[in-house]
Order: sequence, then C-alpha cells, then structure tokens
Amino acid sequence: MSTPTATENQNSKHKMNKTNWTLHIISFVLISLLVLDRVGVFNSEDAAEKKFETPAEGYSYAYINSDTLSARYDYIADRAEALARREGELQVTLQEKVQKLEARFAQLQQKADIMTRAELEAAQNEIQAKEAEINEMRLKLSQQLDQERIAMQLDLYNKVEDVLKGYAGRQQLQTIFSYTQGGQLLYINPELDITNTVLEELNKRYAESKNK
Repeated sequence: MSTPTATENQNSKHKMNKTNWTLHIISFVLISLLVLDRVGVFNSEDAAEKKFETPAEGYSYAYINSDTLSARYDYIADRAEALARREGELQVTLQEKVQKLEARFAQLQQKADIMTRAELEAAQNEIQAKEAEINEMRLKLSQQLDQERIAMQLDLYNKVEDVLKGYAGRQQLQTIFSYTQGGQLLYINPELDITNTVLEELNKRYAESKNK
C-alpha cells in the first residue's frame, strides 16, 4: 500500500472539513425547523386564523371629512377673512413705503445733472438705506402673517381636538380618522362619518364664544 502524499492529505482534510460544514448546516436547519414547528409556525390553518382574527372587543372608530370641515366650520371662514384683511393692511403699509421711495428717487433723478459728486453719493446712500428699510419691513410683515397663521392653525387644532375627545368619550371610540380626498385613506365606510355631528358642535361652541 502506497503512503499518501502531502497533497492527497491536504485534499482529504479539505473534503472532510467541507463535509463537516455541510452536516453542521443541515443540523442547524433541522433544529430550526423543529423549534419553529413547536411554536406553531407551521400550523398553517391555526396561524392564519390567529393572524386575521377580528379586532379586540370594544375597539371602534369613526372619521371626519377634513374638506367638509374646512368648508363649513364658521371659525375657519371668519379667521381666513380676518387674515386676508390683515394681509391687505400690511400690504398697503408696505406699498406706501415703496411709493415714497419711488417719489424720492424720481426727485433725485431730476436734480442729478446739477448735483455734486458728494451729493450724488449721499443720494445713492439714502436710496440704498430706504431700500434696506423696505426689505426689512417686508420680511417682518411676512413673519407676522406666518405667526398669525400658525396661531390660527394651533387654535383650530385645539378646538377640533376638544370636541373629538368629548365625542369619543361619549361614544366609546378609540380612534377618529381624518379623511380628505386624495389623502392616505383611500376608502372608509360612509356610515362611520361623524363630520356633521362634529361640525354642529363646533359651530355651536364658536357662536357661543362670539356672543360672550
């Protein structure tokens, strides 16, 4: 019998290691399957029934149509009108400043031919300062409008949330969705629409607050 060469010994060890690794993988897979079977993963019928069981007892939900709420909530209409007036007033103030600057610029242009170099530089500095003042005013007015819009949105959210909390408590609802056309909710049963009820309460409260 011939003695195995070094190369043959190396190939034999490689085959043995490969075989051991394969057996190790098979053993791991078999153990995993056994564990999964014991916890019921392969009980297909039972698993399907458990996965798709009906919601827990007492779970209920409804929704409001945000588009309808926006169109028919008196508070939104009044606040939108007030914001539009406010924006108009700020625009008038800004426009008056711009008109004064334009008038001053026209006045300086008429005198440009007889003004000295120093006077021209002073006029240029004056115009630039007034332009900077107008730009600063425009920025401040824009920020004021943004703050008023944010305040309105926060107030609106609080008013709606307060009514919804009360309604959910009385009707034992756990969730109230907001539905809008083109939103993430593609369809919801119209019988779960509580928009009119919520709107009635919101408008009632708003009317009472205006009469105080």
